Amino acid sequence: MQTASGTSKTWSVFAVAALLIAASAGSAPAQSYYRNYLDRWEIHYPDADFKRLDTFEAHSLTKADKAYNQKNYKQAHALYQSFTLEFGKSKAVPFALLRIGRCRHKLGKRHKAVDEYQEVLDYFPNRVRYAAAALYSQGLCFWQNGEEAKALAKWMEMAKDTEYAKHFLAAPALNQLATSLAKKGEADKAAGYYAKVAVNFRSSNRNAAAHAMENVIYH
Repeated sequence: MQTASGTSKTWSVFAVAALLIAASAGSAPAQSYYRNYLDRWEIHYPDADFKRLDTFEAHSLTKADKAYNQKNYKQAHALYQSFTLEFGKSKAVPFALLRIGRCRHKLGKRHKAVDEYQEVLDYFPNRVRYAAAALYSQGLCFWQNGEEAKALAKWMEMAKDTEYAKHFLAAPALNQLATSLAKKGEADKAAGYYAKVAVNFRSSNRNAAAHAMENVIYH
């Protein structure tokens, strides 16, 4: 049971977060936006990193990205795979592996996508930009398959990792964890996760932060 002082601290955090969000998020309908946000994201290869690739790497990756951006996911999947085989030591391999999983995911082959996302986590766990996205995406695959327990386990793993928990995709993961806990009657635990989102992502993911605050008010 949470003590009175603990409850006070939790709600003081929310009070600060509410003021910050009210000042910065505008009047956007965060709730409706958030419902569609779980899969509306992309991780791009940073321009600064792209400029450091050699000519052949850059050409190959650009070709794969073009197919992906045109939503030709089957072709993009093959091109990203080809990139990882031809340029196995490239700094862009973690990104390509993430996109391989993302292509499978977009094609609706979620079980295979989970396995392909795992390659990012197995081989490049410290490349947080891509590894955290892979872990989040595994949870999303399970969620979309109706396997809620497995999805929440992945997102809990993300929440417990100090670095992964800073990734912008940790925001929707934490919100989903909080929502699940609230439904189970674990309001204090849910409030803790909502507080983290409201405060930690008030600048980097304002819609998720606003969603967290809306749920605090609702519950």
